[in-house]
Amino acid sequence: MPASQVTADAMHPAPGLFGSLSRQRRWALWGSYAALSVFVVMFLVPPFHMLVTSLKPSAEISAQQTNPWLVSHPTLQNYRELIGNSNFQHFFLNSVKVTACVVAASMAISVLSAFSLARMGFWGSQTLGAGVFLTYLIPDSLLFIPLFPDPWHARSDQQRLGSAADLPHGGGAVLRLDHDRLLRLVPEGVG
Repeated sequence: MPASQVTADAMHPAPGLFGSLSRQRRWALWGSYAALSVFVVMFLVPPFHMLVTSLKPSAEISAQQTNPWLVSHPTLQNYRELIGNSNFQHFFLNSVKVTACVVAASMAISVLSAFSLARMGFWGSQTLGAGVFLTYLIPDSLLFIPLFPDPWHARSDQQRLGSAADLPHGGGAVLRLDHDRLLRLVPEGVG
């Protein structure tokens, strides 16, 4: 077989099981647009609903017969009350100040600690770095799972504690920290 025939075959491969490469790319592009459209709808519907609700008068918001997505009598009264209320302005500025201070402090601490963990080799730096990494890896809400009462242990807790009226806090819900379930969340060999 001549060399020119080999290079011509390499430049134009035979179509595979799934058709041509351009057809695969076209399907991938349409699939990407479909997934993107789903995410756009999921993320833009709540702000749109908030905007529509903010333009409704209070009576229309509480009316059950109207369509929640349409505004029958648009008004800017809600915005006038919000801007005109001096308490809101005070609370908003207070939130901005607190947020700026917290972000500045956490950035300063994070940058300094990241530099020391990355550049300065001291005893336990890798373990500390792995601990920081796992802290950010595990969602905060996952750490609250051991705090919820376990229905399988509820009877033994009640027998152990007596009646709820005997408790000093007046019979509120008793949440038990289950260390075994908390430790099962951490993978083996970490640390």
